Amino acid sequence: MYSIYPEQANQNIKINDYCVVIPDFFDKEELEKIDDVSKIFEVKESLVGTSGPDAAGEPNKNRSSDIRWIEPQEETVWIYEKMTEFLREMNGMHYMFNINGFEPFQHATYKDTDNGRFTKHLDESRLFDSINNIRKISYSILLNDPSEYEGGELHIWDGHSEDDTLIKDLKAGYLVAFPSFLLHEVTPVTKGTRKSLVCWARGPRWS
Repeated sequence: MYSIYPEQANQNIKINDYCVVIPDFFDKEELEKIDDVSKIFEVKESLVGTSGPDAAGEPNKNRSSDIRWIEPQEETVWIYEKMTEFLREMNGMHYMFNINGFEPFQHATYKDTDNGRFTKHLDESRLFDSINNIRKISYSILLNDPSEYEGGELHIWDGHSEDDTLIKDLKAGYLVAFPSFLLHEVTPVTKGTRKSLVCWARGPRWS
């Protein structure tokens, strides 16, 4: 079972009233294991918000990335144990939302060759298994170092102004948490490949 040790709790970096960054949530060896184990799951092309065609005759897509749904099973149980226990504790520390479960984790790959990106969107409205639950907290863990790609920046809007918060100076293994009702985007990857592991804590609709 994974818990927030005092030294790690002190490393929580609260960017603003909503966004929290936790350095080194996963170490290098764990990141490599996550990337390796993700390969046993089917690759799917994300086609969120597809419309079109664009000027080149191709479908317009709000998101361009390859995704793999990492289901809980023998090879991945350690990821689920570490993530879910920690995230429940962090919810208690920072948000106090009514949480009743987590969706399967998603391994996402954004490539420069595909203009990898995810335009401005909300996670809250995207449901996995129930009309009675909504996504309440979004978590993103960077799986590879930003030196391996250009672009692919995470921007989050707090809803109180038009100014966004650029989550910068991230390194591989860093975790970013924010409420799922916040507008956010991943800017286009212009060089290299950006990999991340994302997770959503869900709960009853707001009353």
